[in-house]
Amino acid sequence: MALELKRYQQEALAALADFFDQARGAADEAALDAAFRQAWLNQIDDLEPSDVPPYLAQGFGATPYVCVRIPTGGGKTLLGAHAVATAAQRYTGQDRPLALWLVPSNIIRSQTLAALRQPGHPYREALEEHFGIDGLRVIDIAECEQLRPQDFGGKTIVVVGTLQTLRVDETTGRDVYAYKEAFEPHFERAPELPGFERITEKDLENQPYLRREDIGKIKRSFANLMYWHRPVVIIDEAHNARTALTYDTFARLRPAALIEMTATPMRQGRNRSNVIYHVSAEELKTEQMIKLPIVLHAHPNWQEAVRDALLTRQRLAQEALGESDYIRPILLLQAEDKSGEATVEKLRAHLIEQERIAAERIAVATGTQRELDGVNLFDRACPVDVVITVEALKEGWDCSFAYVFCTLQKVGSSRDMEQLLGRVLRMPYAQRRKSELLNRAYAHVANPHTQEVANALADRLVAMGFEELEAVQAVFPTSAPLFDAATGQPSTLALPPLELVLAQAPALLAPSPFMTVAPRPEGGVTVTLTAPPDGELRAALLAATPLRTERELLEKSLGRFELRHAAAAAPSVRGIEFKPVPLLCIRDAQGELDLAERETLLDLAGFSLAAMPAELAGFVPGGDSKPYLLDIEGGHLRIEQEQAVYNVNLDLVPTEISETDLIRW
Repeated sequence: MALELKRYQQEALAALADFFDQARGAADEAALDAAFRQAWLNQIDDLEPSDVPPYLAQGFGATPYVCVRIPTGGGKTLLGAHAVATAAQRYTGQDRPLALWLVPSNIIRSQTLAALRQPGHPYREALEEHFGIDGLRVIDIAECEQLRPQDFGGKTIVVVGTLQTLRVDETTGRDVYAYKEAFEPHFERAPELPGFERITEKDLENQPYLRREDIGKIKRSFANLMYWHRPVVIIDEAHNARTALTYDTFARLRPAALIEMTATPMRQGRNRSNVIYHVSAEELKTEQMIKLPIVLHAHPNWQEAVRDALLTRQRLAQEALGESDYIRPILLLQAEDKSGEATVEKLRAHLIEQERIAAERIAVATGTQRELDGVNLFDRACPVDVVITVEALKEGWDCSFAYVFCTLQKVGSSRDMEQLLGRVLRMPYAQRRKSELLNRAYAHVANPHTQEVANALADRLVAMGFEELEAVQAVFPTSAPLFDAATGQPSTLALPPLELVLAQAPALLAPSPFMTVAPRPEGGVTVTLTAPPDGELRAALLAATPLRTERELLEKSLGRFELRHAAAAAPSVRGIEFKPVPLLCIRDAQGELDLAERETLLDLAGFSLAAMPAELAGFVPGGDSKPYLLDIEGGHLRIEQEQAVYNVNLDLVPTEISETDLIRW
């Protein structure tokens, strides 16, 4: 029985089906634009036609080209399997369609191929639900010569490959564009299509068995086979496929329809995607697909970050014993590269020698060490519960048992963090757990500046497709101290300055107290803003950026900077009326109420703070700072300091260090 789709997945497929219904018979880009707008209007009742961005055909004319936007952990591959049937039933009208499934890397290709072929896997069952067990053939693009003429139209064919295999300027010498004798039977009945690629002089150089008299003949190639039969193209991680070369590549295949699946589509400019449906992270949380909130702990050094990450994993392992499903919480450790202090080798030695973690529990997954290859982390007999990496997990690795993420790198300095953080968000078995501790993800960071880290981590979530620009209005701590401990003055939320690299300094009539300009050795200047610019300064900054693309990025950076400061401003600054505050009163011996002020207390009881002893009996200072939570609520990404209900007490969690170790230490 096929896996039941979540509500948002059903809605995404319904939106896609509605668009294809509207697009049937469309003869040009204008007709597809009308279909695209109508599909959006059918989704949202109060949406105005002018609110829908224009459809961009990217040179494909009447060929539908749309995108489904799903954040990390939302099940893009499962939706892709159902999308093949949706396109066939609602647009091409084929009972046995041809699909070309393109992914960004060979690792993901192997995993996608294995899942689509494996009996009982949800992706395979999704295809079998529509096309049957015997009416389906899934094949690797490297094995395309196994295709037979009778397969086309007789079976639903899904060919899985990488975009890089097809994306080239010059097709000569690339295997998918090469003449293959195995395809001779296919082309015996091929029509004369003007777009077929034909044999040239260069092909004779690369394929010696071709003769000079073959020049001008139709190539018996995989690409021409696709061009003839017009596949439905599924594009995974499509934000990497929005270039002129990519469009030229797709044009060589003459697709019947193009469907993008990505968390971060291109949303602006001439190459933006035609997003037909957007799934929010809050919907994923509601549907129990991801773990939220993220409980963030910042530490002064990497050793403490590793220690508490291990204790967190151990605490979760204890909780997992009470679950009906088998769960073995896994810790992902992101080491520094060879130029840093906490390298893979040093981190592994620290785990074994200082933290007493058995070597068989540790797996290293880097470009040169692939200790996870062939390991089934879901197997009860698998001992691995700590994985060390630098960046190699960013492609294709997927294990919902990953609960704790600990990075020893600088937060926000690497895009790899987006992918690695996404590894700990997936919910095991897509079902909420009995223990609330197992419904959350945990991040430990080697950085003492908790608020700075929280904001940087929120930016990484934004980049993963979790939230749009307006989310920055809700990513500040809710429990900042009211007064500065050193001065006693009202405290202000310290926001990081905005640094801009410009070709030239902005031209101003008078210097701004909120801006500094420093020349760069390699040319240009670095402009540092400590507060949002006024109209004159903003205009000067934009004027100093002549290129349109760079100016768009500058406007986006300034917009985020202004929103952060607006959200951090006091309510009175934002024009919000301050409500009356109840005042504490004391009832005297005559029953009269007086304000609890210094003079009143002195009159009533002769109380004097100076006369009281300085010792505070029983007072124990709290040594641990509260961690932060990153969560989705009301459509916004929010950050707040942890409350007692979320507290993960690590004090009583047993470690691998024995009493003997402590004595010797």
